Amino acid sequence: AGIALLAWGTLNMPVPASVETVPTARVLGRVYVSIIVFGIFPLIAGSLAVRLVPFLVWRIRCAPHVGKSPTPTASGFINRRGTFSALICLTMGLVYLAAGQLLNHSAGTQIGALSLLIGTGWCFYSFLPAIQAFLLGVNPSAGKP
Repeated sequence: AGIALLAWGTLNMPVPASVETVPTARVLGRVYVSIIVFGIFPLIAGSLAVRLVPFLVWRIRCAPHVGKSPTPTASGFINRRGTFSALICLTMGLVYLAAGQLLNHSAGTQIGALSLLIGTGWCFYSFLPAIQAFLLGVNPSAGKP
């Protein structure tokens, strides 16, 4: 649905309707596109990044040392305290953004955008150990990131 809406928006939102309903359909199309791009996409990207980034760091930094010395697991490259907060903030941001856009209420949209920004920060906090391990390396003999 998201790809279809983005394609529709790219094609300048053609609407097979009467002249009276075209402006309303285009406004609703822009609302739906903004909900998908700014609401659903950060939720999916944040959720995937929390799992994918630690695995990729483990694969790059620790996989060459497997069998030669103790290595940390991929789950050791994630800060579990931030994942629940990120999920809650991103979900509430999506809800507020959708409600604010559909009800044409700017305060709801602003709260949703702020919540999405905070949720994105929590996502980065969640995989901060993976970022540190990638940039600074790991000590494979200690078995810790």
